[in-house]
Amino acid sequence: YANISGDEARWLQLHGALILDARRSDVYAAGHLPGARSLPVWEDGLPEKLARLGAEKADPILPVVVYCAGGDCEDSHLLGQKLWLAGFRNVRVYTDGFPGWRARGWPTHRGEAP
Repeated sequence: YANISGDEARWLQLHGALILDARRSDVYAAGHLPGARSLPVWEDGLPEKLARLGAEKADPILPVVVYCAGGDCEDSHLLGQKLWLAGFRNVRVYTDGFPGWRARGWPTHRGEAP
């Protein structure tokens, strides 16, 4: 995987990249990037969720953007590694995470994961 800036994350989000939130589901519900799917690395069922995600995604080359709480948070990097091992080959880690996104004034959503 590769680290990306906020501008790159925003461009990919606006152009239909798969966005994954590595934070805990309750934090996701409090606020997340528009269109992001919750895939918390520290909650039960991650291997099954990764398998379902792999079955849904038609092309493993299409970009996947992963983020967490930014700063010292390593959850997005851990999820990036797990995605790579699951066959995803275009994983991008948005290192500023949700706080960086919100600080730029970009839209966010609230609510439970579907």
